[in-house]
Amino acid sequence: MRKFIFFILIITLITSGFSSIKAFLIYEALYDDQSILPLPLAEKDANNLKEALSKIPDSQITLLRNPTTGEFVREFRKWINSTSPQDTLIVYYAGHGISKDGEFYFIPSDADIEDSFTW
Repeated sequence: MRKFIFFILIITLITSGFSSIKAFLIYEALYDDQSILPLPLAEKDANNLKEALSKIPDSQITLLRNPTTGEFVREFRKWINSTSPQDTLIVYYAGHGISKDGEFYFIPSDADIEDSFTW
């Protein structure tokens, strides 16, 4: 993980002279559906990345903690609408996901594992 964070810092430092850095970090550590295993390290990983990115001057970081489907969509729309074409965008997700028919889906905290609409 440290090599990854170092790599991200180097890349963002190089690009920061040309644009603003805007990061959207999401972690899902707890799920309403008890059949979905919790991920206690997802929070730690997202917070470590947030800490590393916050060392870059003028970086703007949004961190979502265990968002529901609605919270995720609402906050992502707000975040993406706050960006400009010159910005360097970083999206990070720590949590469960599902691959189905060649597509990948995030699993939000309120997902029903049997209902693909909630992924």
